[in-house]
Amino acid sequence: MPCHLISDATCGFSFATFSGLQLHRKRAHPDVFAASCSKKTKVRWSNDEFTLLARLEAGLDPACKNINQVLAERLMGFNITRGVEMIKGQRRKDQYKALVRQLRSNSETQQCVGSAGSMDSNVPVNDTTSSVASEVTITYPEYGAVMSCDLIKEATGMATVDINELQSNIRKVFSSGRKLPMKVRGVRETVQKKMANPRVAKFKRFQRLFRSNRRKLASHIFDKASLEQFGGSIDEASDHLEKFLSRPRLESDSYSVISGDKSIGVAHPILAEDVELELKATRPTAVGPDGIGLEDIKKLNTYDLASLFNLWLKAGDLPDSVKASRTIFLPKSDGTTDISNCRPITIASALYRLFSKIITRRLAARLELNVRQKAFRPEMNGVFENTAILYALIKDAKVRSKEICITTLDLAKAFDTVPHSRILRALRKNNVDPESVDLISKMLTGTTYAEIKGLQGKPIIIRNGVRQGDPLSPLLFSLFIDEIIGRLQACGPAYDFHGEKICILAFADDLTLVADSAAGMKILLKAACDFLEESGMSLNAEKCRTLCISRSPRSRKTFVNPAAKFNISDWKTGVSSEIPSLCATDTFRFLGHTFDGEGKIHIDTEEIRSMLKSVKSAPLKPEQKVALIRSHLLPRLQFLFSTAEADSRKAWLIDSIIRGCVKEILHSVKAGMCTDIFYIPSRDGGLGFTSLGEFSLFSRQKALAKMAGSSDPLSKLVAEFFIERWNIARDPKVIEAARRVYQKKRYQRFFQTYQSGGWSEFSGNTIGNAWLTNGRARGRNFIMAVKFRSNTAATRAEN
Repeated sequence: MPCHLISDATCGFSFATFSGLQLHRKRAHPDVFAASCSKKTKVRWSNDEFTLLARLEAGLDPACKNINQVLAERLMGFNITRGVEMIKGQRRKDQYKALVRQLRSNSETQQCVGSAGSMDSNVPVNDTTSSVASEVTITYPEYGAVMSCDLIKEATGMATVDINELQSNIRKVFSSGRKLPMKVRGVRETVQKKMANPRVAKFKRFQRLFRSNRRKLASHIFDKASLEQFGGSIDEASDHLEKFLSRPRLESDSYSVISGDKSIGVAHPILAEDVELELKATRPTAVGPDGIGLEDIKKLNTYDLASLFNLWLKAGDLPDSVKASRTIFLPKSDGTTDISNCRPITIASALYRLFSKIITRRLAARLELNVRQKAFRPEMNGVFENTAILYALIKDAKVRSKEICITTLDLAKAFDTVPHSRILRALRKNNVDPESVDLISKMLTGTTYAEIKGLQGKPIIIRNGVRQGDPLSPLLFSLFIDEIIGRLQACGPAYDFHGEKICILAFADDLTLVADSAAGMKILLKAACDFLEESGMSLNAEKCRTLCISRSPRSRKTFVNPAAKFNISDWKTGVSSEIPSLCATDTFRFLGHTFDGEGKIHIDTEEIRSMLKSVKSAPLKPEQKVALIRSHLLPRLQFLFSTAEADSRKAWLIDSIIRGCVKEILHSVKAGMCTDIFYIPSRDGGLGFTSLGEFSLFSRQKALAKMAGSSDPLSKLVAEFFIERWNIARDPKVIEAARRVYQKKRYQRFFQTYQSGGWSEFSGNTIGNAWLTNGRARGRNFIMAVKFRSNTAATRAEN
């Protein structure tokens, strides 16, 4: 008997059952499948909407009239549309009435507690800790006998010191024997130069960058970053900075340190050991307006620097020349003249950065950030954890057939617009003592100027924002974000992951909201926008993204629902903007990784081929191309595979693509170099590459084993989810032992080939194998040396 076939109108394929047709649509045509599932159904109240309605009624005046109409209007403020009759129906329920009574009772209790000086109150409280601390005499260390700078030694013995005058004299000492760069604002004279061959000029420029700034060269080759300076107007750049940094300050809150708790202080005397610790970790960078670089600082010993910093602590401020900075603009694309398409980078004094590092280390050691904030935590891999959590939430929603809404937020000019008053309030809420808060407030101020091609703009007073490039900035911004996290967690809507509620993922200014319903997401967005409005900040709706996974009304199947729309209002203009919704075939960026509409991490092999093609065709010598692939491209690719769901098969594929490219660079395609020689360390005579396939296997296991021991309950749950899914060992020692066995087998496999002949003569000889990485062997000599090392040099008969 002939079977009745059902055809797919999109591609024409036929199926015997409707289930088979739907499964095909879901895999091959996800957008068509989503459209077929998202049919109109009867509007139902979600738990978040039900709770929100009860909270709104509990907050109404008892004498309020037309309650249903008022509640409908207030729901509209959350972009939730409900009619008066629908609200009446909910208010008749006994469960609703009980919830309203409970919320009113809790509100009255909180008011009683708040009158006594609760934590959420802005009323000043008695600061017993700081009053006791102020009675204690601070003793600064004396390093007179071992100090080398007479100016600082003399200043430490004085009762009062003018830190600005002292800094001016120190700068003169540093500048003796060399001329400080003087920048003049105006138009420079153009000098006619003889036109050079463009290919020769490009080769020379690449060679110069390879020697001086390989990171910048790699960014240009792999990311197409511009090598040119911004060519716009200096006045336009100055006005752009002034618009954000010099706007009027927000009024500061009167929040004080919580009485009874031990306060956090960072303004105690600095020791020479503190300076030495940070100085060792400091790398040479561009100099600030004062012209003092790292080489100048190292002319002073650590006792001089500690004494100088202690003089600043005594004064409670930093010299004006130290707080001054210059701002350069890095174009995001070649030839741009749009200032908004540039990335502003602030370069402060090297002395300021060293002092800031010491203060940052002290503050970070005492502060306890919200567990949802994963940035700037040295004890964890925050990107890995947040990426694993997001993937686990989407996977859990699909397996349990639950709805989940995810919105990535983009704060417009986040670091440039965060108010100083909100940062200082966050410090006080975290029980930082007044002396330390006052010191940090002075560090946030200062001046800067725009700099374009040697031209200096007008001085701009900093009243808002934190400097991008200041070691203290990320930590202070995280404290500000902590307040947003607390506000959102208090709202109620969240996604339930096996008993753990989560409503936000945070990594610095990258915020991602999570809810189990569209109404819950609207409530979270309203809370976030209200907080940012209070802080004078806003969201960039065009760069935000929303992924909504819904459940089909007649089945347990889930689908990506682009019909779910969310709006945010701009408090400056009053205009409501719609956040772009993702389809199943769309992608979005999350902490450097690319997720598709189904929640899977996507790695584009064609993009990697393009990167390899760029480095292969770059005007560089063969050993330089190999060095860029080994030291700059591979670490980028390792980051892509540093996920809980790393695709090992794709990693092995990319390994083979990279080997093929390197063989072409070394003219060894026909010779057939052994695979293992690429991954043997250079100290043993190999090329020293990292195998992405091996990395994806063991790095994931190590990261999940570490994540399982996290203090965050949600991170533990997610780690257990992946450990059981992949049957991963929990002991890091077992994982490390397995990795060593894997590497031992590589050596054994290699020694069985003819290319290992004579390998014992130079294996482990660090000096003898240095030519593989130090650039001494160049061009054709490097190519022939590699061929001789691998026994693949062509003989006369083969030629």
